[in-house]
Amino acid sequence: MRPTPSTTAQAAGVIAVVVGLFSTGGHTGRTHYEDVTLEAMVQQSTLVIVVHPADPPTVIAELPLEGQMQDGSPAKPFRYTVHRFVVDEVVAHRQAGPGPAPGAVIEVEGANVGTQLTVYSLYQTQGIHKSPIYERYLGGPTTPDPKEPRRIVFLNTMRRADGAGAGYRFVVDDAVESLAMLPTVGALLKKQSTRAAPLVPND
Repeated sequence: MRPTPSTTAQAAGVIAVVVGLFSTGGHTGRTHYEDVTLEAMVQQSTLVIVVHPADPPTVIAELPLEGQMQDGSPAKPFRYTVHRFVVDEVVAHRQAGPGPAPGAVIEVEGANVGTQLTVYSLYQTQGIHKSPIYERYLGGPTTPDPKEPRRIVFLNTMRRADGAGAGYRFVVDDAVESLAMLPTVGALLKKQSTRAAPLVPND
């Protein structure tokens, strides 16, 4: 199903990634986290880019589920947030072909949409509760800066959850850093490029 704009996100205009509790159609599953460092996040990324929020900054995507709930009613669809950004600069990439061009609008799914879909489906259709463990980054900005909307985001190229071709996902939850950290990120990229030839910093 085609994503629809989130009116709450439009009003806030904030880069928000994933929270510690997620709704599963009347049931709330608690998510456990393992924290990662900035260096580890950079190393796991195939794309490091500077972006600012697009308009609207987020949309809500919906995927239908096959099967029935325990009471025999149709399973409720899985809904998740997709973030939309305008690319300002491709800092680094390590994938075949060029990264997204400056000025392009990209849509980015959460790092764990696939797992969240599985957990949600198991609960909806079989009543099975799962408590997944996700990786997250805690070093990024916690509040938006109205004077500097640009952020550094750390992404991987993956197949979209809705099956509509290739797309982007955050490498871990909250994979966002302030623009002021760009020199530090650049230094980490150069450090890692001496050990991993496929990493291609963009000067």
